[in-house]
Amino acid sequence: MRTAASRRRWLAALLPAAFAGAGVAEEACTARVPLSTAERTIAHADAPPTRSTVTLPDDLPRPLRVEDVRVGYTLDVSRCAGAGTAALWLFRVGAPFTIHDDAGRPLALLSAGGRLPTDQWVARLAASERAVYNGRIPALFALEPGTRTVRIELLTITFIPSGIVAAELGPTNLLLPVQARTLEGVVAFADIASGVVLVLGALALLLWTRRRATARCSGSRSPAACGAGAASRTTPRWCRWRRPCSSSSTRSTCCSPRPPCRRRCCRC
Repeated sequence: MRTAASRRRWLAALLPAAFAGAGVAEEACTARVPLSTAERTIAHADAPPTRSTVTLPDDLPRPLRVEDVRVGYTLDVSRCAGAGTAALWLFRVGAPFTIHDDAGRPLALLSAGGRLPTDQWVARLAASERAVYNGRIPALFALEPGTRTVRIELLTITFIPSGIVAAELGPTNLLLPVQARTLEGVVAFADIASGVVLVLGALALLLWTRRRATARCSGSRSPAACGAGAASRTTPRWCRWRRPCSSSSTRSTCCSPRPPCRRRCCRC
């Protein structure tokens, strides 16, 4: 009897603690949390991989930015393991990368900035194991419930002296606006630059077309072939085929037909 009573007391003491722990776990993924550390893996071609804990952003020294070195990161996302709609946001990664959870499943890309329609083919490509993402563009990935770690593999030499620049963990509804604002800020400059280049290209084409016509006229042996266009715009139609009058010319000379390279004409 005493043993049963003691067990009941222990259960009564443990149940509130268990429920309190569950409440803490649920409240743990209710806000955006910047990830400050990650486990970095360095794999050389002729040596076993080495692991170390680094602080984000992770600055890569020059000896690690070579062709025969592979860099990977493991992020701890256990804070949101019990959440139903959790996401991982990566501001920038130093190279094209792949991303998988601790079960080997590729993470699904949540936001592409609304620039391309996500049809079935794009969805299958994003969910495939060979999906490679551009590290220059901010990306938001969905986390499956129960995911505790995320593995990121860099596939090439980094284009900046950093591996992972910044990462955040939190609910999807809080990270989606962050992704939209950041993507607009990063990609808007490229859009503006493309528009400026398009306008300059159109102006250059117009100038080249006009210059080509001028060069053709200046190189022609017969000035009449060039003056036809100018004459047609500056003289009336009835006098384009008449030579200009002079003080010594007669009526028959003035009004005789002539090729249309004249800037003025007389009324005969």
